[in-house]
Amino acid sequence: MLRNINIEHWFTPNIQLTLLFDSANYIFIALIILMISRHYKISGSFFTIIAISLSTPFLFNGPQFDWTIFPDQSKYFIGSSSIRKDIFINGCFEFNFQAKMFCSTEIDYKTIIPNFIFGLSPLLNIETYRSIGILNRGFFLVMVIFFYHKKIITGNLLLIFLLMPSIILYSSLALREVIIINLMLFYIYFFFNGRYTLSIISIIILFFVKSQNIIILIISTLLVYIFGQEKIKIKSLFFFILFLLLLILLFLGFKDQILNSLNYYREGLFLEQYGEYSSALSLNIYKEKYQLNYDLNSILIVGRQFVEFIISPIRNIDSSFKIIVAMENILLPIVFYLGFKKNKKLILIWLSVLFFSYLMYATFIINDGQIHRYKLPIILFALFGYSLNLQKTKMIKKFLKLKKNK
Repeated sequence: MLRNINIEHWFTPNIQLTLLFDSANYIFIALIILMISRHYKISGSFFTIIAISLSTPFLFNGPQFDWTIFPDQSKYFIGSSSIRKDIFINGCFEFNFQAKMFCSTEIDYKTIIPNFIFGLSPLLNIETYRSIGILNRGFFLVMVIFFYHKKIITGNLLLIFLLMPSIILYSSLALREVIIINLMLFYIYFFFNGRYTLSIISIIILFFVKSQNIIILIISTLLVYIFGQEKIKIKSLFFFILFLLLLILLFLGFKDQILNSLNYYREGLFLEQYGEYSSALSLNIYKEKYQLNYDLNSILIVGRQFVEFIISPIRNIDSSFKIIVAMENILLPIVFYLGFKKNKKLILIWLSVLFFSYLMYATFIINDGQIHRYKLPIILFALFGYSLNLQKTKMIKKFLKLKKNK
């Protein structure tokens, strides 16, 4: 929550002013993308596709559906607007970490980085939720252009990044998902290209945006570094086993604290979905049926949630968007199957990353809407990571072949 919130933040201007404000932002961001496209020598036809793709935020947060369908947008709209006002109008740069305040804006450690990015961005104005949606879409498309130039996001993967409906939706809203996706993709790109300083910067920023995803980055890095090589080195395998043993020892030493923390977050998310406004008995239901312990029943609970996390929202299709998401869930295994024939070892590594990530989040998440929102960065990260490693493998083989011919 934010202190001293004006009531005006809960309303948007009339449709004429809304279109004027957002059109100005669209034109300005499109011009920036045009300059970036020329720098990377992107063709005019591809830029036209990008420019059309940039307009997708106009489909949302308006007549089609209200912003309250994704209420978390208010955190970023209000926060970024307040920060921009504090800095550019009031000239305030005061941080009070003890009171968790930046000038008149209350600091939420989960949203402060995105709010500063949005607030200090080149947007001409932040008058509507779509303003941040246009910026997010711009960030996403610039990332696509960069990796298209690097020949990582190409072919079928390019079509997925540009046309997958859920990607279009979540990259067009005033949420932090695009920042999370970009940080994860740039981390793995920088790391496997030996630019470790930039990869460390990416992971530090991600820590303040979505810290739990760092676990996914570490696991994927270890798996690819050790098992993605042509020949697995004994030394690397030894350190990997040592790392696993260290994790087991840490778990045994803090198992009670880990279980308490696990149930704390599970309970919070459960009550958020099935809380007292839905049922006065929801807390009792959680403790009877969903609370975890170190027993067989808890393993079965997590196993069931893992399966539901994978197939969601197939069991609860009540909207056209959920039908689209269900179709995407069918498409994903096909994409991985097609990739399986290219490099069996790499696809197994990235499938392991995918399923580990699903298991980690399935332990906490119950709501269908939350499930797909959390799955999306993981899916794109796994597809991108596989494409990156496949490209690297081809380059290494080509280099060795040329060296052999010499």
